[in-house]
Amino acid sequence: MSAWAHFASQAIPSYPELSPDDQDRLANIDWSGEQVKQVFQGQLNPSDAEETASLVFPVVVLYVSSVEHDGLEKFQSYSGTVDFVLDFTWTWSSSGPRKDYETVLDATEDVVLSCLHDQGWIGSFSGMTYTGENSIIRSPLSSASRNWQQSITFQFRYGVDI
Repeated sequence: MSAWAHFASQAIPSYPELSPDDQDRLANIDWSGEQVKQVFQGQLNPSDAEETASLVFPVVVLYVSSVEHDGLEKFQSYSGTVDFVLDFTWTWSSSGPRKDYETVLDATEDVVLSCLHDQGWIGSFSGMTYTGENSIIRSPLSSASRNWQQSITFQFRYGVDI
């Protein structure tokens, strides 16, 4: 079981109001990218990509937003910080308004933060240290093509010495 599936299975019971469809979509994100177009490396706007590709939501994008070489470790090739962005874009059918759009974002936030703070998972990245600095931004709910859409964006900082 992947770290994501493990933490999702722990978070979902905390949200009994989470719909079965949203539970399934949260727990079964295809991180391998082999089966579906769901997880991307790069600053992709899912609304734009949806017009040219068949995407599976939630769409997840991971990219580096900034790099700062501070040279504190002088015998390293790189010593500094790297800021990563992890963005989840959720969609829901526009057939009618839902009562609750927040719960799935709350559950997503719990799973991401659980992964980030798990020492076993973090320790698997040689030369990288999670600094604990992060920010979380939720976009306003908007209408996109045929669906309602909302994103939750995580920005987190790692110290890197390689």
